[in-house]
Formats: sequence, C-alpha cells, structure tokens
Amino acid sequence: MVNNNAFSKFFDIQHVSMMFFGIVIVYFLYLIAKKIYLYGRYRIVFHIFPKMDAKSIANTAMVISISISIIILLTALSAGIMGIFFRVYPSWRATIEGILIKIGGLTFGPIVGIFIGATTDILTVTLTAGMFHYGYFISALAYGFFAGLIRQLMLTNKKNNMFVSLISMTVFSVLACVVCGVYLYYMNNGEPYSISIFSLEIALPTLDVIGIMVGTILSVVAICWILYFTNYKKMFRIVTLKAKYYRLYGKYENKYRSNLFNGINVNENAQKLLDLETKYSFGIASLKSKINDIYINIKNSDKGFLFYLVPVILLLTTGETIVDIILMPHFDAQLSGGIPLQSWILIRTILLPIVYVVNILVIFPACKAISGYIDYDNKKNVVEFYKKKKIKD
Repeated sequence: MVNNNAFSKFFDIQHVSMMFFGIVIVYFLYLIAKKIYLYGRYRIVFHIFPKMDAKSIANTAMVISISISIIILLTALSAGIMGIFFRVYPSWRATIEGILIKIGGLTFGPIVGIFIGATTDILTVTLTAGMFHYGYFISALAYGFFAGLIRQLMLTNKKNNMFVSLISMTVFSVLACVVCGVYLYYMNNGEPYSISIFSLEIALPTLDVIGIMVGTILSVVAICWILYFTNYKKMFRIVTLKAKYYRLYGKYENKYRSNLFNGINVNENAQKLLDLETKYSFGIASLKSKINDIYINIKNSDKGFLFYLVPVILLLTTGETIVDIILMPHFDAQLSGGIPLQSWILIRTILLPIVYVVNILVIFPACKAISGYIDYDNKKNVVEFYKKKKIKD
C-alpha cells in the first residue's frame, strides 16, 4: 500500500504549483523546438508569442474588462456584501473570474490565455480591494492556459470532423478520470473523506467520492454523444434514408428472385426482370446519391452547436476538474486554517456537477455569441512564410 504521508507530501502546495509551471515550461520548449524545425525545414517563421494587431488587442481587453466588471457589479449591487465575501473567501472570486478567463483562452489560445488570467486576477484584486493570494493567481493562469490548449487541440482537426472531436474529448476525459481518481484514492489512503458542518460530521467513502467525479465527467461526455446521434439532423437523415434504401432494395430482390425462378417462358421472364430493374434502379440510385451527399456534408460540416459545445465540455472534464480537485483545495486549506485539505477536496468534488452546469450555461452561449464578433485567426497570427529580401546592387 502506498504511504499516505509520502503521497501527501509529494502533492503538497509547492509541488502542485511547480507541476503546473513545469507543464507550461514543457509547452514553451515544444514551441521553441517547433519554431526551429519549421524555419530550418520549410523556411516558415513561427511566432511563439502571437502577433497582436489593434483588433486582437481590443478583443483581449474586452474579455478582461467584462470579467472585472462582473466582479465589481456584483460587489456594487450587493452594497459591498459580495466584496466582503470575496475577501473572506477569495476562492469564489477566482471561480467567477475564471469563467471569463476560460472564454478568453478558448478564443485566443494558451499564451494569450495566460496573459488574460494574470491581468484579470491582478486588476480584480486591485479594483475591488480584494486579497491577493498567489494560489488563486496560479489558478487563474491555469484556467487560461488549459482553455488555450483545448483550442490548440481543436485546431488540429482541420476538417471540423465532429466524430473525431468527440473521440478526442472521450479519450482525454477518461485520462482525466484516471489521474484524478488515483489522486483522490491515495491522497486519503483509501480512507473516507469527511467534513464537519455545524457540528454535523459528513463522511463519504473514497470510492463514492471518486464515483461522483467519474460520474460527472462521463455524464457530460455521454450527453454529447447522445446529442450527436439523436439531435444531429444529418445523422438522423442518414439513418432514415438507409432504412428506405434497404427496404426498397429488399423489395426489389424478393420480386427479382420470384420472377427469376417462377417464370416459364425464358424470353417473357427476361423482359419482366428488365422492367423490374428499370422500375427500382432509379429509386435505389437516388437514395444512394442522397446518402453520399449527406456524408460529404457531414465531413465538411458547418459550425453547429456541437462545434462550440465539445471544446467547453473537454475543458471542463480535463482542465476544470484537475484545477478544482488537485490545485484549488491546497489554496483553500491554506487560507481557511481550520478546515483540512481532505475536507476541501470533498467540498470541491461534491460541487463539481454544479460547477459544470454553471460553466456550460455561461461559456457555451458566450463562445457561440462572440464568434461572430471576434474572428481571431490563430494560424495567421503565429505563422508567416519566409520572404527573401532583394539586395540592391
């Protein structure tokens, strides 16, 4: 059995923070290697930091200002009560501002996402007289970074094939289940997680806590697949046409065989078969053509609701879950003083379904709405072809 103390010490607040920065450093090293490779092999200039024109800067500033404005508005409307609440429980401020940071990361990518996270947290603390904590600052960076990585992953699917996107979402979601499940089990050495609320002791077995996390992740993944197969009109149309096709083809086959084996006069039977084939061949060919056309449309599908929903779900099942279960409880425990780390892990896990619902209700319509106003071409801002300069004599 794994030593609980050794595991807990390895995943303490310092190591967890360093793990995140280690992931960021590895990503930057990957970008540097990609820059060298593209220039050396294809003479393509790859920019690690995206080029920001006036429109991109204005869009980034808009996302930051909206996030800050929401926090200030909540404080003003509650006559300062929310401001006090955010100072006492800064984790809730980080959760609210994190929603807008994720939208920025999904729109602009990981590098700009980190910048939006850092700027949003610092300005929010400054303008609301809140309490700065390095842990929630790191969490803001993580929200923007992981959201940007999801965008990069979606960009690899150049043909917008929704089936491929769903497969990717499922694979990474299952990996997140495994990582967080192992963490939840060994962090408490398999013992029940407990919390005291008003002298009431609430305890849940470790496997039940893992079940809440896994059930939440797999539920939203399953909903996406159900929407793809049932509410996706093109897929439903294909199923309907295929049913008609096989029914018509079966009817043709039965009549063909009946006339083939029951005919007495060979010439008369041949004419009957020819008339039968002429009668059914047009209908069968028409159905096959419609089915092929719909398959082509699906491969070159337009940006439907799943185009915006799948990245949001993938962000929640991976980045949001890892940050909320592995990263945030350490900072919550450090600030609360009396509530132990295991209790905060339990609280964050129980609240995970609610966090998912709130994020989907805000991020999904927001990403869909701003896509028509913010047209950020990531490839155009990070890649440019090398042009040789003409040397004058």
